[in-house]
Amino acid sequence: MLIHDRLVESTKSMKKLSKAESTANDLKKRKNNDASFHNLVMDFQRNMKTYQYANQHLSYQLPEDLRQRLKIYMQSLRSTIDDNSLVDEDCLSRDKSESKLLATILKEQWKIFYDNKLTGYNGSLDILNGLGDTSLGIDQLRNRLEAGRNWETLGMPYHNGTKEIIVVLAETVTRINSLLNELDLTDGVKTFLRAVSQNWASMALLTPEVYDWIHKKGIGVRFSIGFKKDNNNYI
Repeated sequence: MLIHDRLVESTKSMKKLSKAESTANDLKKRKNNDASFHNLVMDFQRNMKTYQYANQHLSYQLPEDLRQRLKIYMQSLRSTIDDNSLVDEDCLSRDKSESKLLATILKEQWKIFYDNKLTGYNGSLDILNGLGDTSLGIDQLRNRLEAGRNWETLGMPYHNGTKEIIVVLAETVTRINSLLNELDLTDGVKTFLRAVSQNWASMALLTPEVYDWIHKKGIGVRFSIGFKKDNNNYI
């Protein structure tokens, strides 16, 4: 009888230990699922905040079908939490897959917009650089413009500062447009300044129109004339 009692107690102990281990594993899995779901929600919120800012300040527009897909994904995230406020594991797996696909699409869409609408501002900076005015901070503007190239980093702080990269990018575009508007540039002047910036300006580009503009702006002292010594360099 004594042996039997010991076996019974041993069995009970093993069952308790197994139950405790199972509970610990369940808690660990629940914690991991909660963390994964939290990351998905935070990523989605950051992407939507970035899009709304880009839409408002840079006229960035996602295709209608993608906007609808994002709405469906948002509803999917909401349904991932059950009535007991627990993360449904199957729904979580579905959301993870969709999140990866959406991340790729958002990245591609931004690249198209950046290449078509924002890359050209480098040419505008070349024009402004031709003025020879260091107070304009052309290099800084160019760095800020370049920082906004990648969608996945737009919601991050710029140089560990308080402003997000998308905010800095929008401010940079506004600044460049403001400078160009203040200068009242004609096509001939733009060509001349770009040539000066890239060190290939010739006397042929110094037309009466350009000369009058330089005189009107009072910046003639910033320019000098040299002789070309070969195909690429001036003295």
